[in-house]
Amino acid sequence: MARRKQVLTTRDERITVKKAYEYLATMQKNRPIKQSKIGLMKRRIELGTWPQDGNAIKFDWDGHLIDGQHRLWAVIEADKPATFLIMEGFDPGIMEDLDQGTQRTLSDVLHLRGEKYIFPLAGSLRLLWSFVTIGVPTTSLSTAQRPLMRDYLKLLDDHP
Repeated sequence: MARRKQVLTTRDERITVKKAYEYLATMQKNRPIKQSKIGLMKRRIELGTWPQDGNAIKFDWDGHLIDGQHRLWAVIEADKPATFLIMEGFDPGIMEDLDQGTQRTLSDVLHLRGEKYIFPLAGSLRLLWSFVTIGVPTTSLSTAQRPLMRDYLKLLDDHP
């Protein structure tokens, strides 16, 4: 039997809470939800700073959601629409290969900005952020207290 060929289509779509629920209903299987990820995404949606970064919400060729559940839950929890890149037509078997990349860290971003001593600087920014926002220097922050990358960078710009 011949294997079906993957043909991908893409579009931008403004996803409402209703549409997010509809898309989540198509999901057959996925990894467990990570509430901390949803919290950070929700905050960006609430602030209106969701980036159009090319990271797509993906569906297989049978119309099942295979990547993007955390972003869709963030739309629901923010109770606010956001625009996402949608890609459809993936081979369902690709799901096991998704999200294998490395997340960009604060020290990575500091390096990209040309900062020196990125590791101690990243640690210092984390401590300063907690001290400024909750009054205690700690690196153990709840999801609600955890800053966005741009918050750290603004703190650095404000306190060089």
